[in-house]
Amino acid sequence: MKTLALVFGLALSVTSAFAQITYTDSQDLPREHSNFHLSDATYWLIPTRTETVRIPGCREDGEASRVCTETRVLESKAVVKVEVEYRDGINPHHENRGRAWTYFYLDTAKFPEAEIARLAANTSLWDFSGRKFRARKAFVKKHLQLTAKKEPRTIQVVDVRNSRLCQEGESGEPRPGCVEDIRYRPATTIVNALKVTIK
Repeated sequence: MKTLALVFGLALSVTSAFAQITYTDSQDLPREHSNFHLSDATYWLIPTRTETVRIPGCREDGEASRVCTETRVLESKAVVKVEVEYRDGINPHHENRGRAWTYFYLDTAKFPEAEIARLAANTSLWDFSGRKFRARKAFVKKHLQLTAKKEPRTIQVVDVRNSRLCQEGESGEPRPGCVEDIRYRPATTIVNALKVTIK
């Protein structure tokens, strides 16, 4: 019976996955964007070890097609998730009326423990009074600073003059017998270089 229980237990466990936290305090965005400002900071748990298991008794071949696995978080690490809002200069008429967001992830160890505990207590989706949001804004004002500068970056672009490009037929496929040889060359572009610093 113990052997059967062991086999059954192994059948439930499908895969395990590990992830490493990558902290980010800088980011490049297209130069068309503008009006960058720090809009929020939250206490965020990022899964670092997960396990995907089969759901006991679930059948994938039933009338209602369903997924019979679920992912369980075994370990996670806390970060400060910083939200930067900006005006989208590429899609200004998008459904958000030209507003867009990007995110940075900072190490909680860089802040006082009491401040992180306060941030965690004020991180909630349900805050109809706005009190928790105001507390997070106070955290942002006290601890964080954003700089956004136009800076040059070197990128690689297709060197059309020295490349062999195949013309496409009506179906979108390259014409028969043509073998593309794509070469690249360095070029300079301007980006918005964003950096979040801890005061």
